Amino acid sequence: MNNPKSREVIEARTQRTLQALDEVADHPVVAAWRDKARKTRAPRRTPWAIAATLALMLGVSGYWAFQQNTAQLLTRSSSAVVMIADNDFKTVTAAHGERRQLLLADGSRVTLNTSSRIELDYRGKLRVARLLAGEAMFEVAKDPQRPFIVTAADRQVVALGTAFNVRLNGPALQVTLVEGSVAVGEVVLKPGEQLIASAQRVPVVRTVDVTSAISWQNGWLVLHRDTVREAIKEVSRYTDKQIVCDDPRLLDLRISGTFRTGEVEGFLNALTAIHPLTVEQARSGELQLVWRE
Repeated sequence: MNNPKSREVIEARTQRTLQALDEVADHPVVAAWRDKARKTRAPRRTPWAIAATLALMLGVSGYWAFQQNTAQLLTRSSSAVVMIADNDFKTVTAAHGERRQLLLADGSRVTLNTSSRIELDYRGKLRVARLLAGEAMFEVAKDPQRPFIVTAADRQVVALGTAFNVRLNGPALQVTLVEGSVAVGEVVLKPGEQLIASAQRVPVVRTVDVTSAISWQNGWLVLHRDTVREAIKEVSRYTDKQIVCDDPRLLDLRISGTFRTGEVEGFLNALTAIHPLTVEQARSGELQLVWRE
């Protein structure tokens, strides 16, 4: 780090990072990290290590790009609310990079994440939602006489009045309970628990950070020690830009951070700031991650 120019670059990044920290200090994910940090005595670090860590954890470049392109990013959320009336049956789709809001006749709400498809059936004695693809957040109004049932991946999630997130992740089903209580088969979840199930495996229940799990509703993507392979998959859910990497040395590296969904630049800038890689753009438009020698 004896190169004066390198030091100037890092100092500039540090200043932008500190300024950005003030801007995002009230974000629930950042607040949760801050509270956790107060309870843990951190080891001493150099200013350069602190700058690198902050840049990675907050995706600062992405935050600034978001500030400059707010109008463009907000177009990814459909402004039209889909209304579901009693005795109604409707199929709703959220396009790639889009979020959609559904308001049901009983006051329940459903938020569809990117590349998702759902069927809502309010014609019978049960309130039925069939998640056919993607991810959805359910905020269910209480009605003991008319249970709310979500079917996905040949499983049923039964709720009376609660808030929970359901995601189809390849062959696996993820159900995350935010509040209330839901039953997935014989498993009853408590708030803060997530069930992961697939046809070949016994369902697993684990405790998760709910704020991070549902941050996509507000346009945030939270990574916590995800591999680069996993992170690319998550980032790609919200953008048409294709990120590719075939170097195993890079794919197993880890990254933690909070980034705006659909904002690729901040994610890539954080990666290149921390890990030994560069980004090259192919003629086809693909963004290739390459080991930096």
